[in-house]
Amino acid sequence: MTGKTKDEREIKENILKNHTLEGVITLNKDTFYRIGVNACIAIFTVGVPHPKLHKAKFINFEDDGFEIQKHRGLVETVSAVDKKEILLNVWRGNIESSNDFCVETTVQHDDEWLHSFYYFNDTIPNEKSFEQTISDYLSFELQMVLNNREYLFTGEEPNCQDELEVLIEKIKTEDNSNDN
Repeated sequence: MTGKTKDEREIKENILKNHTLEGVITLNKDTFYRIGVNACIAIFTVGVPHPKLHKAKFINFEDDGFEIQKHRGLVETVSAVDKKEILLNVWRGNIESSNDFCVETTVQHDDEWLHSFYYFNDTIPNEKSFEQTISDYLSFELQMVLNNREYLFTGEEPNCQDELEVLIEKIKTEDNSNDN
């Protein structure tokens, strides 16, 4: 689906010459629990060349209502049936969804055929989330300064000798306190 190599792009080009890509559904990373594969479902109309302006659906179904439970593996939760119903209704065009779930767009052989390639976050952050982001950044910067890492913000090269001397002094202080 990613088609990063020349051979993969050629395979995808040949597929589109003969078949229409209707869409790709990205599945839960744990769909094949303990196998270590990122699974997806590609849906084609076979034998019909892909029209250049045809819009394919790219659906993010990672939140499918299944979860990993200790000693049981992948287990269906109470929300799984509702999530499947939403998936099917979006696929059939019965309901619309936000683009974090489904993106409809034209596709070419050298594009990635996954939701994450087409998704863009169009949600405008509210004031509270903006303030939280600023607060998180300021906390990070303060922590770096308190740990003698202010050079990250000034663009100046760190003085490793000074840092080494501070570290040695700290170790000596800890050793002396442990001796008492």
